[in-house]
Amino acid sequence: MIFDLFINRTIDINHRYTNGDTPAHIVAYHGDVGLLFLLDNMGADLRLKNELSHDCIAASIYRSNGCFSNLVGERDYSMETVDVKGKDIVAFVIDRNIHYEVKEFVECEATAIVNGVEYNMLEYAVKGNKLASAYTLLESGADPNTITIEGITILQFAEDNNLNKMYSLLKEYI
Repeated sequence: MIFDLFINRTIDINHRYTNGDTPAHIVAYHGDVGLLFLLDNMGADLRLKNELSHDCIAASIYRSNGCFSNLVGERDYSMETVDVKGKDIVAFVIDRNIHYEVKEFVECEATAIVNGVEYNMLEYAVKGNKLASAYTLLESGADPNTITIEGITILQFAEDNNLNKMYSLLKEYI
């Protein structure tokens, strides 16, 4: 692919393979930020989505290769919905317990959006019982006393829903 793209120039920069991936998706899967920037500069559309509704940012996260932070840091991409379940990038990362990305989102006070509903990141992690992501968020300064969309604290939600391990973890950060 790379040979045909750069040397022979026989592949369209936004060529679609059978699963909808473009050359940029494939490069993002492998975490090569330099090559991804080169494709971007050559006119590749990094926002094209494959059959899983993943653009290049989501492709990078999907493979958990660390390319995402560099990509977003260099370009002004919005936090658009990236998967077929209506989850934005933040929810995508929390669901997969991708800790180094979760920390990045804490710094910019991101929220998780699922099917149009906006959640505090810690609230989303607790409601999904994502213990590892909750731990990372708490270590990064998330507050267990934050009010949920139901009007109770995240800590109270964990207790009311018998999420015992989560509740114990949250109590440690009060």
